[in-house]
Amino acid sequence: MLTPLAKSYGSQTGVQIASMGVQVHGGMGYIEETGAAQHFRDARITPIYEGTNGIQAIDLAGRKLSMQDGLLFEEILDEIKACIAGCQQNKDERLQQAGKNLSLAADAMEQAVSWLLDPAQSKQDVLSAANAFQDMCAITIGGFYLIKGALAAQEMLKRGAGDKAYYQGRVDLAVIFASSDFALAAARISEIRAGADCLYALGAEELNP
Repeated sequence: MLTPLAKSYGSQTGVQIASMGVQVHGGMGYIEETGAAQHFRDARITPIYEGTNGIQAIDLAGRKLSMQDGLLFEEILDEIKACIAGCQQNKDERLQQAGKNLSLAADAMEQAVSWLLDPAQSKQDVLSAANAFQDMCAITIGGFYLIKGALAAQEMLKRGAGDKAYYQGRVDLAVIFASSDFALAAARISEIRAGADCLYALGAEELNP
C-alpha cells in the first residue's frame, strides 16, 4: 500500500522543489549558469519512472483499496487514531495541535475510503478520484509517520540520549508539516466525491472547437 504513496509523493515533491530552485535563481536558473535547470530536468522524469504516478494511483484506488474489503486502510486508520490519541495526551501544545490537524486529514481519508468502496460508485467514479485519493493518502499517512517519529524523538529527548539536535529536528519537522499540509489532504475530499460525470460534461466539440 505504501509503494504508490512513497513513489508519487516523493517524485512530485522533487519536481516542485526543483522548479522552485529554478525560480529562486531567476533567469540564471533557465540557463546553465547555476545547474538549476539540469536538476529540474532530472527531477521531471521521476514521476514517469517505475510506473507513472497515474498508474500508481489507479493501482492504489482500483486494486489495493479493495483488497480484503479495505482492511489495509482500516488498519492504518486505526494506527493513525492511536497516534492522534497520543498527541492529545502530550504536554507539548505544538504536538497537540499537530494531532488535531492530523485528525482532520484522517477523517477525510476515512470518508474517501468509504465512498470509493461503496458499490454504488462506478469504475469510472473510482478512476476519476484516483489521483486525488493518492495525494490525500500520501499526505495523511506520510504526516502520520512524521508525527509518530516526533513522539518517539520526544521520548529520546526526555532520556537525554543520542543527538539532541537531531531528535529536536524530528519534532520540529512534524510540527511544520502538520501546520501546512494536512489541510491540503482534507480539501481533496470534495474532488474525490465529485465522481466521473463532471469529467464528461464537456464533449469533444467543446474541447476541440
